[in-house]
Amino acid sequence: MKTSEKYCVANGLWKSFAFFRKREPENYSQIEEEFDTSSDIIVQRLQELTASGLISRNERGPKDVRYTVTAEGKEVLNLVNQLNQLLEE
Repeated sequence: MKTSEKYCVANGLWKSFAFFRKREPENYSQIEEEFDTSSDIIVQRLQELTASGLISRNERGPKDVRYTVTAEGKEVLNLVNQLNQLLEE
């Protein structure tokens, strides 16, 4: 994979993850409302974020699935927030 392709994947994944900074837990339909992209892409991003350990998937019932930020994901978001604060100074 070329560097530019890696950046696009990472950027798309980050945008999806950044959504969770202030909102959790969320079900799929709430997440889907926030993104102007296909449901296949949203599902792929949620799977990638879950596989990376940044969010967790909690299936409460057949049509009740919640996504929440894990402890590791919160650490990453905290680091990014600190970086943003430094860049604003």
